[in-house]
Amino acid sequence: MSANTRKKIFYVDDMPSNLVSLKSRLDAYYEVYPFPCFDKMFKFMQNIRPDLIILDVNMPEISGFDGIECLKKDPSFKNIPVIFLTSEDGIESSMKGHNFGAADYISKSSLSLSLSKDSDLIKRIERQLEKNN
Repeated sequence: MSANTRKKIFYVDDMPSNLVSLKSRLDAYYEVYPFPCFDKMFKFMQNIRPDLIILDVNMPEISGFDGIECLKKDPSFKNIPVIFLTSEDGIESSMKGHNFGAADYISKSSLSLSLSKDSDLIKRIERQLEKNN
């Protein structure tokens, strides 16, 4: 797949190690843009539109829930699929994410260390990208 046809994924997480880890594992399949906070991602979106956004829930400045609410209110961004990837694994948090319009909600603890093309995360990302075409 050439760089011009690779899907763009924005990933927001306040933990630098999470940003580096996920970017390095997804780079083989997608053009990944890591951001330490929602505000930086939102400013960047004025120039480049992502095909999908992955958000953490618990962040100090703007939570993932507040972030998705901002995205869904903006006509330019409301149709971009958002996947929550978070350590929050309770059913209440998952339901809240879906109620805010998340396309998927994934607990970090449920992910395997291997992110091969057959991994659960890649499959779930692909499913959302296919739905949005």
